[in-house]
Amino acid sequence: MPWQRRLGVRMRAPSARQRMLPFLERTTRREWLFNRVILGATLVVLAGYDRGTQSARYRPAAGAIQIRDALVRKLFGRNPTVAKSR
Repeated sequence: MPWQRRLGVRMRAPSARQRMLPFLERTTRREWLFNRVILGATLVVLAGYDRGTQSARYRPAAGAIQIRDALVRKLFGRNPTVAKSR
């Protein structure tokens, strides 16, 4: 597995007999595909949950307001509420 190589984990090499068996390769591919499908499904569910909650609908607008307020403070040196009232 790639993560094992990145972490420096050494797996025992399969025996010569096992390297000749084609089902071993298929099994490895299927495990890889299964793991990717599970990861993808989890990400879709989390994204749907995040988009479906009440607070997530208003988060982009709140972020834009915070950015605008920070720019007003930085550019004009005053509180955004004061800038709005003048």
